[in-house]
Amino acid sequence: MRFGAVKIRSNVLNTRDMTLIPGKIMQEPITYKQKAERHYSTPCSICKRTIYRIYREGCDRAGCLNQDRYTPRILSPSMSLARRIAQEQEAEERKNEFKNLFIADFMRTNVTEKEEKKRKYPAENISKWLTNIREVFRLEFNIGIEELDYGVCICQTPRLLRLLKSNEERMHFLNGLFWSIWIDQVMYYVMHSSQHGLKLYSEFRRKYLFPKIFNHGYGGHASPCILLEEHEILELLGNKIDTKTLILGKTAFLDEVCDWLCSIGESAMKLQVMKEFKADQTSRFSEQWRIFF
Repeated sequence: MRFGAVKIRSNVLNTRDMTLIPGKIMQEPITYKQKAERHYSTPCSICKRTIYRIYREGCDRAGCLNQDRYTPRILSPSMSLARRIAQEQEAEERKNEFKNLFIADFMRTNVTEKEEKKRKYPAENISKWLTNIREVFRLEFNIGIEELDYGVCICQTPRLLRLLKSNEERMHFLNGLFWSIWIDQVMYYVMHSSQHGLKLYSEFRRKYLFPKIFNHGYGGHASPCILLEEHEILELLGNKIDTKTLILGKTAFLDEVCDWLCSIGESAMKLQVMKEFKADQTSRFSEQWRIFF
């Protein structure tokens, strides 16, 4: 069968042979065919195109050629220039689209007990942030917003920050990312200790589909504190983390989730969550960032 033709491969097996599983659903592909299948829908880290588009349109980077048994055709100088201009225009449009996306008023207002009963969760500002962050992941990493475990490797976080032009925008984005990731990690840890907690965590994820952060290279989830210490992130923020913004983030995100727990009669779970935050800060955060509890 010629390269590029439609192929069908069954996902049903009658054996335990792991080499027969399609590579796209394998966490760690074994064979060359599985690796090729997994990489087929993974965009290039440089030009952001899938391998299908690269084979179809060609690649003008000398370092990318001859990396596979199928060699992409080289673009002509005029086609290469036209594609580069189109890429620059697309990048500029994406930056303009994200401008002021994450600068929101996270100041909470005092509400009466009657008003509290009528509150909707998540609140409007948190709901807007959740929509925006999932849209960023969808556009930048081709991750479906319906995926429950969407997230970012720590090495990819600077790439997201570069989409924003000013330090203020980047700080607000980092603030929301930091708190949403930390809250999700603590909720997961506390709630997975019981059958009731498992159901509660599923309900939490339906309300607050926060992103996750993954360790680079060896799997698992990274400490959110690394977002405040990674050197490339610090450079993008002018080597200054605005602690006042982080404190406001605690009020906006954590108080929101705690109020939601109380609204569904889970005050005891709220106390466990707050206790775990203090313990987690002590065990995983450097002394410089033990300022939140």
